[in-house]
Amino acid sequence: MTERIFEYFAVIGLPFKLADEYSIDPNQIIEQGKRNEFLKNSNHQKGPIVDLALVNRTLDEHIPIEYECLFKTPSGYSANLGSEQNEMYLLVKRGHDRPPIERCEQVTNGCTIIKKTIGNNSANFQLSKKNAFIIYKRSGNLACNSLAMVDVCIINKKHSHTVMITGEEAPHTFNESRKNITDADCLVPFLALCFRKSFIKAPQIKYNPSVLYRYPKKDHLDFPLPDKIAHLSMPMSATIESWPELNEPNILLTNLKPVFNTFVFNSNEKKNTEKVYGSVIPFYEDFDENWLNSNQSQILKYKKQDQKHSLHSNKSLFDSFD
Repeated sequence: MTERIFEYFAVIGLPFKLADEYSIDPNQIIEQGKRNEFLKNSNHQKGPIVDLALVNRTLDEHIPIEYECLFKTPSGYSANLGSEQNEMYLLVKRGHDRPPIERCEQVTNGCTIIKKTIGNNSANFQLSKKNAFIIYKRSGNLACNSLAMVDVCIINKKHSHTVMITGEEAPHTFNESRKNITDADCLVPFLALCFRKSFIKAPQIKYNPSVLYRYPKKDHLDFPLPDKIAHLSMPMSATIESWPELNEPNILLTNLKPVFNTFVFNSNEKKNTEKVYGSVIPFYEDFDENWLNSNQSQILKYKKQDQKHSLHSNKSLFDSFD
Protein backbone atom coordinates (compact mmCIF):
# COMPACT_ATOMS: atom_id res chain seq x y z
CA MET A 1 0.00 0.00 0.00
CA THR A 2 1.03 3.62 -0.51
CA GLU A 3 2.59 5.15 2.61
CA ARG A 4 0.15 7.50 4.35
CA ILE A 5 -0.06 9.04 7.82
CA PHE A 6 -3.41 7.30 8.27
CA GLU A 7 -5.72 5.29 6.03
CA TYR A 8 -9.21 6.38 7.12
CA PHE A 9 -10.95 8.36 9.79
CA ALA A 10 -14.65 7.69 10.45
CA VAL A 11 -17.50 8.30 12.88
CA ILE A 12 -19.60 5.19 13.58
CA GLY A 13 -23.04 5.22 15.20
CA LEU A 14 -26.78 4.89 14.78
CA PRO A 15 -28.09 4.81 11.21
CA PHE A 16 -29.37 8.19 10.05
CA LYS A 17 -32.80 6.73 9.29
CA LEU A 18 -33.68 4.68 12.35
CA ALA A 19 -37.29 3.86 11.63
CA ASP A 20 -40.39 5.00 9.87
CA GLU A 21 -43.24 6.77 11.61
CA TYR A 22 -45.06 3.67 12.81
CA SER A 23 -42.63 0.79 13.24
CA ILE A 24 -38.97 0.00 13.83
CA ASP A 25 -37.01 -0.92 10.74
CA PRO A 26 -36.43 -4.72 10.97
CA ASN A 27 -33.35 -4.47 8.75
CA GLN A 28 -31.54 -2.20 11.19
CA ILE A 29 -32.58 -3.33 14.65
CA ILE A 30 -30.51 -6.25 15.91
CA GLU A 31 -33.21 -7.89 18.07
CA GLN A 32 -35.25 -8.66 14.96
CA GLY A 33 -32.29 -9.83 12.89
CA LYS A 34 -30.27 -13.02 12.94
CA ARG A 35 -26.86 -11.44 13.59
CA ASN A 36 -25.27 -12.05 16.97
CA GLU A 37 -27.70 -14.26 18.88
CA PHE A 38 -25.78 -13.58 22.07
CA LEU A 39 -26.81 -9.93 22.07
CA LYS A 40 -30.40 -10.97 21.61
CA ASN A 41 -30.35 -13.36 24.57
CA SER A 42 -28.58 -10.84 26.79
CA ASN A 43 -31.73 -8.70 26.82
CA HIS A 44 -33.51 -11.35 28.89
CA GLN A 45 -31.13 -11.42 31.85
CA LYS A 46 -32.32 -11.35 35.44
CA GLY A 47 -32.97 -7.99 37.01
CA PRO A 48 -30.81 -6.59 39.82
CA ILE A 49 -31.54 -7.59 43.41
CA VAL A 50 -32.74 -4.53 45.33
CA ASP A 51 -33.74 -6.10 48.65
CA LEU A 52 -33.00 -9.08 50.90
CA ALA A 53 -35.23 -10.15 53.78
CA LEU A 54 -35.88 -13.10 56.07
CA VAL A 55 -39.15 -14.92 56.66
CA ASN A 56 -39.91 -16.98 59.77
CA ARG A 57 -42.15 -19.86 58.69
CA THR A 58 -42.43 -21.17 62.25
CA LEU A 59 -44.31 -17.97 63.14
CA ASP A 60 -46.52 -18.33 60.02
CA GLU A 61 -45.13 -15.23 58.35
CA HIS A 62 -46.36 -14.76 54.79
CA ILE A 63 -44.11 -14.22 51.77
CA PRO A 64 -44.94 -11.00 49.86
CA ILE A 65 -45.79 -11.60 46.20
CA GLU A 66 -42.87 -9.46 44.96
CA TYR A 67 -40.31 -11.61 46.82
CA GLU A 68 -38.76 -14.94 45.88
CA CYS A 69 -38.11 -17.38 48.74
CA LEU A 70 -35.01 -19.59 48.72
CA PHE A 71 -36.42 -22.84 50.17
CA LYS A 72 -33.82 -25.14 48.59
CA THR A 73 -30.11 -25.19 47.84
CA PRO A 74 -28.95 -25.76 44.22
CA SER A 75 -28.86 -29.54 44.88
CA GLY A 76 -32.28 -29.65 46.51
CA TYR A 77 -31.30 -29.65 50.18
CA SER A 78 -33.17 -27.50 52.67
CA ALA A 79 -32.00 -23.87 52.77
CA ASN A 80 -33.39 -23.35 56.28
CA LEU A 81 -31.01 -20.92 57.99
CA GLY A 82 -32.39 -21.66 61.44
CA SER A 83 -33.52 -24.91 63.03
CA GLU A 84 -36.57 -27.15 63.00
CA GLN A 85 -37.98 -25.04 65.84
CA ASN A 86 -37.09 -21.76 64.13
CA GLU A 87 -37.41 -22.06 60.33
CA MET A 88 -35.86 -19.03 58.63
CA TYR A 89 -35.52 -18.56 54.87
CA LEU A 90 -33.94 -15.88 52.74
CA LEU A 91 -36.16 -13.69 50.54
CA VAL A 92 -34.98 -11.94 47.35
CA LYS A 93 -36.61 -9.00 45.57
CA ARG A 94 -35.64 -7.74 42.11
CA GLY A 95 -36.46 -4.40 40.56
CA HIS A 96 -35.25 -0.98 39.46
CA ASP A 97 -36.99 1.19 42.05
CA ARG A 98 -33.90 1.65 44.24
CA PRO A 99 -30.11 1.18 44.06
CA PRO A 100 -29.20 -2.53 43.81
CA ILE A 101 -27.34 -4.61 46.37
CA GLU A 102 -23.65 -4.94 45.58
CA ARG A 103 -22.65 -7.85 47.81
CA CYS A 104 -23.36 -9.81 50.98
CA GLU A 105 -20.25 -9.38 53.05
CA GLN A 106 -18.98 -7.90 56.28
CA VAL A 107 -18.38 -4.21 55.62
CA THR A 108 -17.70 -1.22 57.82
CA ASN A 109 -19.34 1.69 56.03
CA GLY A 110 -22.77 1.91 54.45
CA CYS A 111 -23.83 -1.64 55.33
CA THR A 112 -27.35 -2.78 56.19
CA ILE A 113 -28.06 -5.35 58.91
CA ILE A 114 -31.29 -7.34 58.58
CA LYS A 115 -32.47 -7.26 62.19
CA LYS A 116 -36.19 -7.83 61.56
CA THR A 117 -37.99 -10.45 59.51
CA ILE A 118 -40.65 -9.65 56.95
CA GLY A 119 -43.19 -10.03 59.77
CA ASN A 120 -41.27 -7.65 62.07
CA ASN A 121 -39.92 -10.40 64.32
CA SER A 122 -36.29 -10.91 65.27
CA ALA A 123 -34.14 -11.89 62.28
CA ASN A 124 -31.57 -13.62 64.51
CA PHE A 125 -31.57 -17.08 62.94
CA GLN A 126 -29.09 -18.57 65.41
CA LEU A 127 -30.84 -18.42 68.77
CA SER A 128 -27.71 -19.60 70.58
CA LYS A 129 -25.85 -16.45 69.49
CA LYS A 130 -26.71 -12.86 70.33
CA ASN A 131 -25.78 -11.41 66.96
CA ALA A 132 -26.38 -13.60 63.90
CA PHE A 133 -27.78 -11.35 61.22
CA ILE A 134 -27.25 -11.11 57.48
CA ILE A 135 -25.38 -8.01 56.32
CA TYR A 136 -25.36 -6.54 52.82
CA LYS A 137 -23.94 -3.56 51.00
CA ARG A 138 -26.12 -1.42 48.72
CA SER A 139 -24.85 0.53 45.71
CA GLY A 140 -24.92 4.32 45.77
CA ASN A 141 -26.59 4.58 42.34
CA LEU A 142 -29.43 2.97 40.45
CA ALA A 143 -28.48 0.01 38.27
CA CYS A 144 -27.43 1.39 34.90
CA ASN A 145 -24.51 0.02 32.88
CA SER A 146 -22.84 -1.22 36.05
CA LEU A 147 -22.23 -4.40 38.05
CA ALA A 148 -24.92 -5.46 40.49
CA MET A 149 -25.96 -8.60 42.35
CA VAL A 150 -28.44 -10.63 40.28
CA ASP A 151 -28.44 -14.04 41.98
CA VAL A 152 -28.24 -15.41 45.51
CA CYS A 153 -28.26 -18.98 46.76
CA ILE A 154 -27.61 -20.97 49.94
CA ILE A 155 -25.28 -23.98 49.68
CA ASN A 156 -24.87 -26.94 52.05
CA LYS A 157 -21.17 -27.72 52.46
CA LYS A 158 -21.71 -30.72 54.76
CA HIS A 159 -20.28 -34.10 53.75
CA SER A 160 -22.04 -37.17 55.16
CA HIS A 161 -21.42 -40.78 54.08
CA THR A 162 -24.23 -42.14 56.26
CA VAL A 163 -27.06 -40.19 54.59
CA MET A 164 -25.32 -39.87 51.19
CA ILE A 165 -24.96 -36.07 51.26
CA THR A 166 -22.25 -34.54 49.10
CA GLY A 167 -21.07 -31.12 50.15
CA GLU A 168 -22.04 -28.35 47.72
CA GLU A 169 -19.67 -25.79 46.30
CA ALA A 170 -20.43 -22.30 45.09
CA PRO A 171 -22.03 -22.51 41.62
CA HIS A 172 -20.03 -21.36 38.62
CA THR A 173 -19.54 -17.54 38.56
CA PHE A 174 -20.87 -17.25 42.15
CA ASN A 175 -18.88 -15.78 45.04
CA GLU A 176 -19.08 -17.44 48.43
CA SER A 177 -19.58 -14.94 51.23
CA ARG A 178 -17.81 -16.17 54.34
CA LYS A 179 -18.39 -13.24 56.67
CA ASN A 180 -21.85 -11.85 56.16
CA ILE A 181 -23.28 -11.97 59.69
CA THR A 182 -22.12 -10.29 62.87
CA ASP A 183 -19.96 -12.26 65.27
CA ALA A 184 -20.06 -15.40 63.11
CA ASP A 185 -18.02 -16.76 60.25
CA CYS A 186 -20.83 -18.67 58.54
CA LEU A 187 -24.63 -18.68 58.45
CA VAL A 188 -25.24 -21.89 60.36
CA PRO A 189 -23.08 -25.02 60.52
CA PHE A 190 -22.36 -26.27 56.98
CA LEU A 191 -24.41 -23.53 55.24
CA ALA A 192 -22.97 -20.65 53.24
CA LEU A 193 -24.43 -17.78 51.25
CA CYS A 194 -23.30 -17.27 47.63
CA PHE A 195 -24.03 -14.43 45.25
CA ARG A 196 -23.43 -13.64 41.59
CA LYS A 197 -22.91 -10.24 40.01
CA SER A 198 -23.68 -9.26 36.44
CA PHE A 199 -23.54 -6.21 34.23
CA ILE A 200 -26.91 -4.46 34.34
CA LYS A 201 -27.71 -2.63 31.14
CA ALA A 202 -30.01 0.32 30.82
CA PRO A 203 -33.22 -0.21 28.79
CA GLN A 204 -31.97 0.01 25.24
CA ILE A 205 -32.64 -0.66 21.58
CA LYS A 206 -29.73 -2.15 19.63
CA TYR A 207 -29.10 -1.31 16.01
CA ASN A 208 -26.60 -2.44 13.42
CA PRO A 209 -24.05 0.42 13.42
CA SER A 210 -23.35 2.49 10.31
CA VAL A 211 -20.55 4.71 9.06
CA LEU A 212 -21.93 8.24 9.48
CA TYR A 213 -18.94 10.30 8.34
CA ARG A 214 -15.63 9.32 6.82
CA TYR A 215 -12.44 10.86 5.48
CA PRO A 216 -11.44 10.56 2.74
CA LYS A 217 -14.88 10.24 1.18
CA LYS A 218 -13.55 8.06 -1.64
CA ASP A 219 -11.73 4.76 -1.17
CA HIS A 220 -8.01 4.44 -1.73
CA LEU A 221 -7.34 2.39 -4.85
CA ASP A 222 -4.94 0.09 -3.02
CA PHE A 223 -7.07 -0.20 0.12
CA PRO A 224 -10.87 0.29 0.01
CA LEU A 225 -12.58 0.85 3.35
CA PRO A 226 -13.92 -2.57 4.44
CA ASP A 227 -17.67 -2.96 4.94
CA LYS A 228 -17.11 -4.62 8.33
CA ILE A 229 -15.53 -1.51 9.86
CA ALA A 230 -18.78 -0.43 11.51
CA HIS A 231 -19.19 -3.77 13.33
CA LEU A 232 -15.52 -3.96 14.26
CA SER A 233 -15.74 -0.48 15.75
CA MET A 234 -18.98 -1.18 17.64
CA PRO A 235 -19.17 -4.98 18.21
CA MET A 236 -21.82 -4.55 20.93
CA SER A 237 -24.03 -2.57 18.51
CA ALA A 238 -25.20 1.02 18.32
CA THR A 239 -27.82 1.76 20.94
CA ILE A 240 -30.43 4.19 22.16
CA GLU A 241 -30.51 3.97 25.97
CA SER A 242 -32.77 5.26 28.71
CA TRP A 243 -30.76 6.09 31.83
CA PRO A 244 -32.43 6.50 35.22
CA GLU A 245 -31.94 9.56 37.36
CA LEU A 246 -28.89 8.82 39.50
CA ASN A 247 -28.18 9.58 43.12
CA GLU A 248 -25.19 11.60 44.27
CA PRO A 249 -22.53 11.70 43.06
CA ASN A 250 -24.33 12.18 39.75
CA ILE A 251 -22.74 10.60 36.69
CA LEU A 252 -22.54 13.05 33.79
CA LEU A 253 -21.54 12.31 30.22
CA THR A 254 -18.58 14.66 30.62
CA ASN A 255 -17.34 12.62 33.60
CA LEU A 256 -17.35 9.22 31.84
CA LYS A 257 -13.80 8.06 31.23
CA PRO A 258 -12.96 7.28 27.58
CA VAL A 259 -12.05 3.72 26.59
CA PHE A 260 -9.44 3.06 23.90
CA ASN A 261 -9.78 -0.14 21.83
CA THR A 262 -7.65 -1.58 19.02
CA PHE A 263 -7.95 -4.38 16.46
CA VAL A 264 -6.10 -5.77 13.44
CA PHE A 265 -7.47 -6.74 10.03
CA ASN A 266 -6.20 -7.41 6.50
CA SER A 267 -6.26 -4.74 3.84
CA ASN A 268 -7.65 -7.34 1.42
CA GLU A 269 -9.21 -10.43 2.96
CA LYS A 270 -9.43 -12.36 -0.30
CA LYS A 271 -5.73 -11.94 -1.06
CA ASN A 272 -4.70 -11.97 2.64
CA THR A 273 -2.41 -8.98 2.11
CA GLU A 274 -0.95 -6.44 4.55
CA LYS A 275 -2.18 -6.04 8.10
CA VAL A 276 -3.93 -2.81 9.01
CA TYR A 277 -4.38 -1.55 12.57
CA GLY A 278 -7.56 0.11 13.76
CA SER A 279 -8.18 2.17 16.88
CA VAL A 280 -11.56 3.15 18.34
CA ILE A 281 -12.72 5.57 21.03
CA PRO A 282 -16.39 5.05 21.98
CA PHE A 283 -18.45 7.82 23.59
CA TYR A 284 -22.05 8.79 24.44
CA GLU A 285 -24.21 11.69 23.31
CA ASP A 286 -27.59 12.98 24.41
CA PHE A 287 -30.45 11.70 22.27
CA ASP A 288 -33.41 13.93 21.41
CA GLU A 289 -36.69 12.45 22.66
CA ASN A 290 -38.51 14.01 19.70
CA TRP A 291 -36.74 11.51 17.43
CA LEU A 292 -38.46 8.57 19.14
CA ASN A 293 -41.60 6.99 17.74
CA SER A 294 -44.21 5.30 19.93
CA ASN A 295 -42.76 1.80 19.52
CA GLN A 296 -39.28 2.92 20.50
CA SER A 297 -40.63 4.76 23.54
CA GLN A 298 -42.46 1.60 24.61
CA ILE A 299 -39.35 -0.57 24.32
CA LEU A 300 -37.29 1.95 26.30
CA LYS A 301 -40.08 2.41 28.85
CA TYR A 302 -39.68 6.12 28.30
CA LYS A 303 -42.32 8.84 28.47
CA LYS A 304 -41.69 12.17 26.84
CA GLN A 305 -40.78 14.98 29.22
CA ASP A 306 -39.84 12.30 31.76
CA GLN A 307 -37.77 13.98 34.46
CA LYS A 308 -36.61 10.66 35.94
CA HIS A 309 -34.87 9.34 32.81
CA SER A 310 -32.58 10.68 30.10
CA LEU A 311 -31.92 9.41 26.58
CA HIS A 312 -28.46 8.72 25.17
CA SER A 313 -26.86 7.08 22.14
CA ASN A 314 -23.35 5.78 21.59
CA LYS A 315 -20.85 6.48 18.82
CA SER A 316 -17.26 5.59 18.03
CA LEU A 317 -14.33 7.45 16.47
CA PHE A 318 -12.41 5.13 14.15
CA ASP A 319 -8.87 5.56 12.80
CA SER A 320 -6.80 3.09 10.76
CA PHE A 321 -3.11 2.95 9.89
CA ASP A 322 -0.64 0.37 8.62
